[in-house]
Amino acid sequence: MNIVQLKEDEQKLRALLSENLEKQKEINASELVEKYGINIGDTVEFIKWGKQKTGIVKRIEFYDTTPYGYIVGLFNSDGKLGKKESQISKYHTDLIKVIKKASDSKE
Repeated sequence: MNIVQLKEDEQKLRALLSENLEKQKEINASELVEKYGINIGDTVEFIKWGKQKTGIVKRIEFYDTTPYGYIVGLFNSDGKLGKKESQISKYHTDLIKVIKKASDSKE
């Protein structure tokens, strides 16, 4: 085996590993959604630092392949989605109230 073959094998292995890690994230994210009932696209209310906030869940954050919380895009005072975001740890999901499910808006 020469260096070119080894590098080709490495590229194949890295691609397989990347695919594997993405699948792990998908499975772990679906388990998180099932457990807490909060999904990407849901409109939520929560309290952070003593203030009521409202926004839309934009994504699930991961540490390696383990989900550790949600990133919520916050609404401005005029009710439009702004640029600010807030992170909510999966350990604080009891503070989140789902106002509208993402699936409700597709009907």
